[in-house]
Amino acid sequence: MYFCLHRSISTCILGLLSLVVASNALFADEVGVSDFLVATTGHGPTKFVFTTTSGESVITSDSPVAGHELSASTLATSCYVASRNIGSGNLLWRRNVCSSESKSNRHTVAAAKDTVWTMDSLGVIRAWEADIGRLIWDAFLETEPTDQPRLLMLPPSSLGAEEETRNGIGAVAKDRMLLLDAVTGEPLGKPLSAAQILNDNGASHGKSGQQTAQWLQMVTDEKDKWRVLLGWISSRDGIDVTTTGSDLLLVDLEWHQDDGTITVAHSQRLDYITKQIDASSLHIMPTSGSAVALSADGTHALSFGVANGQGNFDAVKFAALARPSSLSVLSDTVARIRGIDGNGKPQEGLFQIPSWNPLPDVAIVSSIGYGSCQGSTAVAVAIGSGEPSVQVWKQDGASWKSVTMSALSASQATENAMKSPTLTALACNEGSTEFLLSTPSGTTGALLVDTSQASVSWTWTAEEGLGHISSGLVLDASHAVVVDDLVVEGDSEQEPAEIARRLEFSARLSSQWESLVGAGANLLSSSSKDKLFGFLQIAVLVSERTDRLYGMELAGPSRGTAAWTVDLPSGAMWHKLVHGTHNAAKSTHGMHGGTHAREVLVVSATTDSQIGWKCIDGTSGEVHSEGSIGISAPVVQVMPIVGGGACRQQAALMHEDHTVSLVPADSTSFNHALSASPNGFFAHVLSGSNDATARLESFQITSAEKPAVLVGQTSFPGERLIQTVYPLRAEVIQSPCTVLGDDSLLLKYLNPHLAAIVTVRDGTHSEEVDSFGEALRRSKQQTEKKQKKKPLGVTPKPGAKTEATTADAEVTKEDEPNLFVSLVDTVSGRVLYRASHANAATSSKHIQAVFSENWIVYSFVNAKTRKAEVGVLSLYEGMIHRKGLTAFTSPEQTTEFSSWDARETKPIVLAKTYSIPKPVTALGVTQTRSGISAHQILLATSEDRIYSVGRAVLEPRRPLSDLKESEKLEGLRQYSELIPLVTLQALSYNLTVHAPTQIVSAPTELESQTLVFAFGGPDLFFTRTSPSKGFDMLPESFNRILLSLLVVALLVVVVVTKRMATQKIVKHGWM
Repeated sequence: MYFCLHRSISTCILGLLSLVVASNALFADEVGVSDFLVATTGHGPTKFVFTTTSGESVITSDSPVAGHELSASTLATSCYVASRNIGSGNLLWRRNVCSSESKSNRHTVAAAKDTVWTMDSLGVIRAWEADIGRLIWDAFLETEPTDQPRLLMLPPSSLGAEEETRNGIGAVAKDRMLLLDAVTGEPLGKPLSAAQILNDNGASHGKSGQQTAQWLQMVTDEKDKWRVLLGWISSRDGIDVTTTGSDLLLVDLEWHQDDGTITVAHSQRLDYITKQIDASSLHIMPTSGSAVALSADGTHALSFGVANGQGNFDAVKFAALARPSSLSVLSDTVARIRGIDGNGKPQEGLFQIPSWNPLPDVAIVSSIGYGSCQGSTAVAVAIGSGEPSVQVWKQDGASWKSVTMSALSASQATENAMKSPTLTALACNEGSTEFLLSTPSGTTGALLVDTSQASVSWTWTAEEGLGHISSGLVLDASHAVVVDDLVVEGDSEQEPAEIARRLEFSARLSSQWESLVGAGANLLSSSSKDKLFGFLQIAVLVSERTDRLYGMELAGPSRGTAAWTVDLPSGAMWHKLVHGTHNAAKSTHGMHGGTHAREVLVVSATTDSQIGWKCIDGTSGEVHSEGSIGISAPVVQVMPIVGGGACRQQAALMHEDHTVSLVPADSTSFNHALSASPNGFFAHVLSGSNDATARLESFQITSAEKPAVLVGQTSFPGERLIQTVYPLRAEVIQSPCTVLGDDSLLLKYLNPHLAAIVTVRDGTHSEEVDSFGEALRRSKQQTEKKQKKKPLGVTPKPGAKTEATTADAEVTKEDEPNLFVSLVDTVSGRVLYRASHANAATSSKHIQAVFSENWIVYSFVNAKTRKAEVGVLSLYEGMIHRKGLTAFTSPEQTTEFSSWDARETKPIVLAKTYSIPKPVTALGVTQTRSGISAHQILLATSEDRIYSVGRAVLEPRRPLSDLKESEKLEGLRQYSELIPLVTLQALSYNLTVHAPTQIVSAPTELESQTLVFAFGGPDLFFTRTSPSKGFDMLPESFNRILLSLLVVALLVVVVVTKRMATQKIVKHGWM
C-alpha cells in the first residue's frame, strides 16, 4: 500500500500484474472422463483357436488341444471361453464354462460350424452359439470330479472348408463316455465303459498293470452310427501317454431309437501297428480315413489307416528335430511338429503328410504358422523369438519361395512378448493371410501378411495376461525425475575439462533457460492437468499365470494400455511385488510404512533353492539391477525395507529354518535399518490355508547372520485360514480420534502390527469340529438350565442318564459358528478380539475383508438365509469427556506402547452386522492425500458392478432405538439391517466388471479426488471419484470470463477513484 501511495497508480497495477501467474483449475464436469474398462478374454495364454463360419470372429480358450498338456493332470485352466472380432479385436462375448469355484478346475472345448461345446471337471457339458455366446443346451455326465475332461468329435476335414453339422459328440471322464446328440444335447443311451469294451472284445491288457482304458478319437460320424478308437494307455512321468497297436481297438457304435440303447456293432484290433505311439499326438484325417501320430520315444512320425481297421503302417525317422513333443494337423497335407533341437532349444517346422519331409526351402524355426484356404495360395510365416522379425514363404507349385517383407513395427510391450509365439491361420484371401499370434506370456494379436504388397502388419494386439493379475500397486508418475546433469550415466570418470565447462556461468544459464522453456511447454501441453493434480499414475501389476510384470497407464490418451512389460522367470513358484518400508518413523506417507519411491522390487522363487530378483523403475519399466541368491529353505515371509545399494528398495526374506537372507544382498542397509529399531524387526508366519489348523508364529530378527527367534504364537484348531488383512501401508490418518455429538472424543486404536485373520470351520477335520461343537452344546445347556425352570415332576432321578434329543442337537448344531474374525497382534502373537458367525458359506470366493484406520470390514454369505452379510468392527482405546481436555485439565497419557502389555494392547471393539442384496467378490477403501475426505467402502458384487458405500452407513455405533440429540448432531442414523445398493452409487455405472478380486485406491494432489482401480478378474476398471464431493473444484457454472471482467472493472474503479481523490486533494490545497 505504501508503494502505491508514493508512486503512480499505473506503476502499481503493472507491478501487481507482474506477480500474476497462470492458474490451473479442475472443473467438476471433467470428473469421470478418464474412466476406462479393459475387457480381456479371461483365459490368459491362448491354446484353442476356432474361426466361425462367417469369418468375422475367432473363439479362443486356454484349453489344451495338442501335446502332452492333454494328459497333464496338474494343469488347471481358467474356465473361460471368449470371442473376439477378427477385424478390430473387440471382445464380443465371454463365458465361464465351469460349474465349480475350485482353483483346480479344468475344462475342454470343441467347435464346429456355428456351435461350441464345453465340458468341465464336474461332467457338465454345454453347447453355445458361436456368434453370440448364447447357451443352447446343457447335459450332465454322472462321474466323480476329473482333472482330464475330454470331448470326442470328428475333426474338421481341412482348414477353411465349410463344415457340416455334427451328429454326435462324446463326453469323456476317466474311462466313461456318454454319447450326446450334438444338436439337442439328448443323451444317446447310458455311459459306456472303455475298460469293459476292451475286455469284452479281446483287446490285450498291458503287462505292467499300470495301464488305464481310455477313449481316444472319433473316426466317423454318421446318423446314429459312430466309429471310435480306444485303447489301453500307460503314463510316463505323468505326462507322456503311450500305447501299442495290440492295445488299440476300433469299434462301431450304433444307437437304437426304439429302446434307447447303444451297442457295439463291430470291433477290430489294430495289430498291424508295431510301434508304441504317443496318444496325445494322435490325429484323425477324415478325408483319407487315416491317422497320424508321433512315436512314444519321439523319434518317428507315424501314419496308419483306421477307416476299416486295416491299412498301411509307415514310420519315418526324424532328422530335423531331436525330440518332437506335439503334432498339429494344419491341412490334409501339412502338419506342424514342435520339439527340441540338438542344442536343447524349442523348435518347430512344417512337414508334408505322409512323407514327413519338411516343406521345401521352409526353415525349421522357433515359431511358424501355415495358412491355406480354398482357392488361395498357401503361405508359411515364421516369427522370430525376441525381436518381432518375420520370414514368409509362398507356395509356387511344388516348391516354396521366400518373400522379402517389410519390417514389423511393435511397441516395447509387444517386443518383450515375442517369445515362443504360436501362429494360427484365421482367414486367407488371394494375396493375403491373417494369422492369430499368441504367446505363453499372454500376448495375442492379429497379424496380416500381404504377399502381394510384401508387407506384414498388426491388425490389433491384446494382453490377455491382464486377466490374471495376482497383485498390484499404483505409483505416482506426475513429478519429473531430477537428474544431476554433472553425472553422465555409465561414465563415472569424466574429464575435468568437461566438468569445468558445465560449471561455467553461460552453461548454467543455458540449462536454466531450457528448464524454463520445458516448464512452459508442460503448461501448454494437454497432459499438464494430469501432472499438476497428480492424476498421472502407473499401475504395476504382476501376473503369476503368465510370469509377467505390466505397467499400465491410468491417465492420458494411452490409458488402459500396457506402457511396458517385464518378463519374470518362467515357471517360478511365486512372484512377490515389494514396495515400501517395514514401518514408517513418521506418518508423512502413512504410519504403516508407505513411500513415494518409484523403484519396486520383484522377488521370484525360481526353484526351492534359488530366489531371483529384479529392481525396476515402476514408471518406465527400466530394470535398474537384477540377480539371484541361493537359499537354504523355502521362503515363508517377505519384509520390505529401504535399501541404499544396487536398489533403493530392499527385502528381507525369512525361511522355514528361521534364517534370514537379503535381496539385493546388501547387509549395510539392513544393519542401518536395524540400528534405527532398538528391538529389531518383528516378522510373523501364517499357515493353515490347506488344512484345518490355522497358525500364526511371531519372530524377532536382530541380525541377518542369526536365525530369527520365536517370541509368540497362536493357533486355531479345526479352522482353515481364508484371508489375512493388514492396515493399509500408505494410508494417511487425518485424526487419531472421533468427535462425538456432545464434543467428547473417541480415541482410535491404531496399532500398525495388528492383523485381522479370517478362518472357517468347514468340518474337514471331524475330531476338532466335534469337540468344539460339544463344548458349545455343553455351554448352551448350562446356560439354559440357569435361565429356564422346569416344572415339578420332570427332574430326573439322581444318577439317571439323560440324552439330548435329535431335534435339540440339530437346532444347536445350526447355531454353531463356522466363520471367525480374529484380531491378532503380530508381535506378541496374542489374540486381542474374536468375532464369530454361524451358517456362513465357507467358500473363499465371497469371504472378503479390508482394514482401514481402526475399522475392519468383512463380508460373507449366510448359507441359511441366502443373504450376503457385511460385518464391521471399529476399535477404540477409550474416551475423553468433553470436559476432560481443557486449558486446565488433561487426561493421563503415555508415550510408550508395548505389544506385551495385555492391559494396553487390548482394544474396545464395537461390532455390527448388515446385509446387502448381492454377494461381494472384493473390498476396498478410498484414500485421499491428507485423509480429510470421508472414507468410502468399495464393494465389487457378483452382479459385475462396483459400488461405493459411505462409512457412515456402516457405522457400528448406529443406535437401535430412536436417535438422541447428540447423535443427530454427529450425523448418526438409526440402525437398519439392509443396506440398499442404489444404482447411482455404482462407480462402474452400466459397465460389466466381472469378478475382480482386488480394489486399490490412490490419492491425488486434490484432497477431494481419489483414484480407484479394480483388477484380479478378467476385466480391469479404473475411475476417479469424489468421496466428499468436489469441495476443491470449480463448479460447472463457473464463468471465467465474467470473473476476469469483474477484476478489470474493479481495477478501473480503483484508478478512477484514485484520480478523483488526487484531484480533490489538490483542489482543497488551493482553496
